[in-house]
Amino acid sequence: MKEIHINGIISPPEYANEFDQEQTYSFDQLVQELGDDVEATVYIDSPGGMVEEGMKIYDLLKSRNVTTIALNASSIASVIFLAGKQRLIKQGAKMVIHNAWLKGEEIESDMIINANSLDQ
Repeated sequence: MKEIHINGIISPPEYANEFDQEQTYSFDQLVQELGDDVEATVYIDSPGGMVEEGMKIYDLLKSRNVTTIALNASSIASVIFLAGKQRLIKQGAKMVIHNAWLKGEEIESDMIINANSLDQ
């Protein structure tokens, strides 16, 4: 069975340089590593990252027979963790789930929209 390690910030390759030399992980990397295999063990050690990229990873893993193991699965990485048919959390692992928030070029730089204000 194949072992895959999702390490670092979840980000598409075109944004990898925006994270001050922190390691990143993308959907494209997963596609390359997973190939046609339908079974894998996926270790997750990520503080999270970009939701769209994370949801693509989630969708691909959900379509396969994977076991996910959380070492650190925070933010969107906690959603990726849920894609596993079997889900294990290593003792001492960190998992952070928070309200959704948006920040980007279309939003003023001093303003972050979070789930509490989206209803308004």
